[in-house]
Amino acid sequence: MKIKYADDCSGICAPLIALKNLGIPVEHMFSSDIDKFARASILANYAPKVLYDDMTIERDLPKLDIYVAGVPCQSFSHVVS
Repeated sequence: MKIKYADDCSGICAPLIALKNLGIPVEHMFSSDIDKFARASILANYAPKVLYDDMTIERDLPKLDIYVAGVPCQSFSHVVS
């Protein structure tokens, strides 16, 4: 049985990497990241069923076993406070 995993503000998908390194079977349901380079990295290295570019848009989400959301890295954020 595979664990159904998803993340928002995915970055490099570190939790997904950790699960795979532990030998835990994972079904990568979705990821999202607003940064186009992060999305390109996710597509190049993982196979999410869906890749969102904006987590603030309403979407129908599947049932998950693990959901991870990382807050944006402030030092790299496009938002100016």
